[in-house]
Amino acid sequence: MVVVIGVVLAVVGGLAYLGSTLAPLAGRTPLPDLIVGQCFNGGRAPNGTGTHIVLGVDVVDCSELHESELMATFEYPGASSGVAYPGEANVGDHAEQECILRFADYIGLRFTASSLEMSFLYPLSQNWTVGDYSIQCVVHPPVGQESSTGSYRGSKR
Repeated sequence: MVVVIGVVLAVVGGLAYLGSTLAPLAGRTPLPDLIVGQCFNGGRAPNGTGTHIVLGVDVVDCSELHESELMATFEYPGASSGVAYPGEANVGDHAEQECILRFADYIGLRFTASSLEMSFLYPLSQNWTVGDYSIQCVVHPPVGQESSTGSYRGSKR
């Protein structure tokens, strides 16, 4: 399930450069600008679709209804302007493994034991060439639930 979500969001991640560039124009916050613990709407692919362009997200207080929460953000290790893009498979695999590990730290329960959903976004070569090496790990409500209130941090759900 994580792999499928990761693959779907890899394409969205590939559009992150476009989204990061246009988000301020649309009055939205680029995903790389979020801080861990922020809740938001607008970054989750609609059910039944494979991809969509994320032009940024609408940050909301976690006490309000929201679709997603940023649980971790980090850069690909060793990334810099002088380092060639390691390939989508390598970056995607690293993002998935790290997000699964960070899920347990943030939620307080292993991902495989949780009812919550997770996705992650990572840079594609287009992002890499403009200096975006960031990976975002995002937690979502359980399958069948579009939104929720409250933070998932330490929830052990």
